[in-house]
Order: sequence, then structure tokens, then C-alpha cells
Amino acid sequence: MKNQVIPIFYATNNRYAPYLSVSLESLVNNSSKERQYRVIVLSDDLNLENQKKLKALSKPNISIEFVSISDQIKRMIFDKGNRENKLRSDYFTFTIYFRLFISELFPNIDKAIYLDADSIVLADIAYLYDIDLKGNLIGAIWDYFVCHTPQIINYAEGSVGMGHNKYVNSGVLLMDLSKMRAMKFSQRFLNLLQRYHLRLIAPDQDYINAIARNRILYLGDEWNVQSTMPSSVKPKLIHYNTRGAS
Repeated sequence: MKNQVIPIFYATNNRYAPYLSVSLESLVNNSSKERQYRVIVLSDDLNLENQKKLKALSKPNISIEFVSISDQIKRMIFDKGNRENKLRSDYFTFTIYFRLFISELFPNIDKAIYLDADSIVLADIAYLYDIDLKGNLIGAIWDYFVCHTPQIINYAEGSVGMGHNKYVNSGVLLMDLSKMRAMKFSQRFLNLLQRYHLRLIAPDQDYINAIARNRILYLGDEWNVQSTMPSSVKPKLIHYNTRGAS
């Protein structure tokens, strides 16, 4: 395991760059000198000044790179004749969809971690990466807000098809990218997007739950202690998600 490079994905734009810098610094400060880490920042409208500031956090065993993929994803979506389906809203940005395409856009990576920028890492992220997914597509933690809000419970069960105690938060994901490619995860998302024009509460998260349903390894709460979650566990990662889901 120690010789493996650990890929960690973030997605951001200029607005969220300051939050990402805090998350990255916490990840770096809690990393092991014995391991190798590859941080890949999927970006949309991230200027060179912000890239330079973020890049300065790198270490000899922690590389930080930037991949602008907004145009690639837009092309994949619009090539499916899906121009009628709006991906943006007043609250969500286009970057939230980037995680849905990681498996296809990075065919040489078989396993990876995805983290939201509004997270603080309090333990070596290698411990998360080393968890055995046991054949599942993703490892994730239940979404406290969705699982404890009556109106949203009905939505999760009726619209997404997830039991109220099964719906997961997409801000921290351990992903088996090879298995996601094998089952054409990104293509399934595009097919759903083309066929249905839905008003979703947490667009990317709802699709992840729907597509990965029954192939999710539920991780310990300590890996995604959410801002709305009363928790007695010692957190390994705190997720300052807002409006319950992000």
C-alpha cells in the first residue's frame, strides 16, 4: 500500500478557492511522509493567481495539479441533445457535476477519493483510501439532513428511490473508478439527464445515490462529520456543508 499514489480529487472555481486552500492545507498537514499523494483539482474558471496560491501548498510527496474540464463536460452533455435540461441553479455551480465524470476522464486511475472544498481533514487521508470497498462502486456516509428531515425523507424515498437511512452525502466519496467505468456510470448519468427533466434538491448527489444504489459501502461517520450532524465520534474529516447537502 505504501508505494501506491493516492489520487484525491477536488472541484472548484474562483469563488470556492479560499475554502479549498483551507481544506488542502489541512490535508497536507495530516498526511504521512511515508505515502505519496496526487491532488487533482478539477476547475471551472480558476485563475492563475489562485492556482499559484494552491500549488504553493504542495510537498515533495504531495503533488497538486489543475485540470480544467468544464468545456469537456459541457460537450459530453450537449452532444447527447440535452440542451433543454438546465444544470445550473441559483445555488449550485457547474463544478458539482465534475465528480460524476472522474471515472471516464481519468481512465488510468482505478481508485480515488473525492472531497468537497468545504471540508477539513483531521487525519491522514490515506486511511480512507486504504479501506476495502468490497466490490462496491463507492464508499460514503449517510446524509444527516436528508435522513432526518420528514419532507426530504419522502423525497429521497419517492424520487431517488433510497431508503431514508441509506441516502448518502456526496461531499466525501471513496470511488472504485474501474468498476464505475465498467458499469458506464457517466453514461448512465447522461442517459438519465437526457430522458428526464427533473427539479432536484441536490442534483449531483441525487444522481449518485440513484445510480450507485445497492452498491454503496457505508463508511464510519468520522469520515464525514457534517455541519448538521450531532456526533459523538472523534472526527477524521469535518464537512461544513450548507443547506443540508452539498
